[in-house]
Amino acid sequence: MKQSYQEKTVIAVIIIISVFIIGGFIICPIIMYNKNTVRWLAIGDSITFGEDESHLSYADYLSEAHSNISLHKISWGGLGISDLIRISGEGFTDDNDSIDIVTVLIGANDFGFDTPIQEFERDIDKYMNILKDNFPNARIVFLTPLYRDYFGGTIPTMGGTINNLGISLYQYSDVITKQAAEHNIEVINLTNDDFLSDDNIRIYTLDGLHPNIAGNHMIADKLYDKIGFSK
Repeated sequence: MKQSYQEKTVIAVIIIISVFIIGGFIICPIIMYNKNTVRWLAIGDSITFGEDESHLSYADYLSEAHSNISLHKISWGGLGISDLIRISGEGFTDDNDSIDIVTVLIGANDFGFDTPIQEFERDIDKYMNILKDNFPNARIVFLTPLYRDYFGGTIPTMGGTINNLGISLYQYSDVITKQAAEHNIEVINLTNDDFLSDDNIRIYTLDGLHPNIAGNHMIADKLYDKIGFSK
């Protein structure tokens, strides 16, 4: 039995409406995702890379807990500030303009490997300029190095809060705070004793420095409270 012109028209209209409805279900979430997603570039050493038993860091746990965060990381174990400057020559992301927030957690290895404080200050200043040039529209936040113990100095070159040059961890932290103020960059202090201290460092770290899962969650919560990660 042949369909009438009217019947064919009705079927065509139904198909068109269906396509629009289905397309809406697919496209709308994508539009909402693009509108609300916060693109975060987390830069740092092994603490940002992730050294706990799951090989995840505070950045991974934070992004997993909040679906609006799209995480990108530039991090490896052993990095100091001079390494970050060198790596910056290779570029950051395919599209720097898409990044909303940049965080930098650095200084642990500069302290541990005895970087002279004047050199550290010079390189922090240089790197902050690099970030501001590459991410002029992003929110840039520096994190001071974590308080450390290394379980009483079982690794001689990296134990305690005074290095082989006689420079304290707090001096490296102060350099970051000072330079950040000069560059109008935000700072979150992770060196303070009220965050990690001798009283809780064995609870929240693997070895007196690198956070375990609980420690990474604690850092993630602190960053979320301080930064917000919303547009």
